[in-house]
Amino acid sequence: MKLHGLFQLLLLLHTTLSVASCSSIPPEEIVREKVITVTVPSVCPPCPEVNETNDADRELASIIRDISHYAAMSSEEQQEARSALSAKLDDKIAANHSDLIRLASLLSLRGNLQNDQRALDLLSAVRKSKEASEDLRQLAATFSRLLSVRVREMQKLQALNKMEKKLLQEKFGSPN
Repeated sequence: MKLHGLFQLLLLLHTTLSVASCSSIPPEEIVREKVITVTVPSVCPPCPEVNETNDADRELASIIRDISHYAAMSSEEQQEARSALSAKLDDKIAANHSDLIRLASLLSLRGNLQNDQRALDLLSAVRKSKEASEDLRQLAATFSRLLSVRVREMQKLQALNKMEKKLLQEKFGSPN
């Protein structure tokens, strides 16, 4: 489960983050991604079977299924799920680490800096928690790294947009 599940999770998170970040940016502002060519051996070893025999594997599989489900939801359904999960976490004194990761994934689907920062804060709490399992801490760390990259790219895009607006104002005068 460890290697195969982590690969599946990374692929799912990358796809989810890519779709979420592109959907919130107008088409004319989307920057084309660089294409990286990777050479893969012609014969790949078979992926190990996922065996959910222990609680940690079941918990990770459940989180992965939930994240996949959240990505397929409409924005209204995502908002309802976010509200329900937030209310559930507010009722408990000690938050469930799995639910913190689920809420972070829901927040990150909106693709804006404020929600991404809130998601990073939740993931940071899981990463630093001594009570969280090692698998959940690794999942939170991986998700956090992916989200941090997106946040940096969105910040760069915003800075470029501001610079472009400033240059246009200097060239053509104030739009007032």
